[in-house]
Amino acid sequence: MSDVIACSTQLHPTLNADALRAVVRVHGDYASVTHDREAGRIARGMAAQLTDLAMLLKGEEVEVCCSFGLRVIAFDVAARLQCLSPGVRQAIAQREAGCEQPA
Repeated sequence: MSDVIACSTQLHPTLNADALRAVVRVHGDYASVTHDREAGRIARGMAAQLTDLAMLLKGEEVEVCCSFGLRVIAFDVAARLQCLSPGVRQAIAQREAGCEQPA
């Protein structure tokens, strides 16, 4: 996952940052409309962490700067920008998580 994120950050940093900010908006919008306080708190936290991640991705190593959950989101954004198919994205994410491939 880190290679895909690094490639996307280097090849199109503005698109990558814009796409991450779009995910931040989704989390922020959800936090503002949900009636579940815990879900809203989690969504606000994710939005704040993703905002920080977008700032850190300007040259930082992704393994150093964030949790696995944030890396998954950053990977999904980067993989979509690189037009990786859903199957390829799933295989990379499963390999990173240490999961077995389905037969």
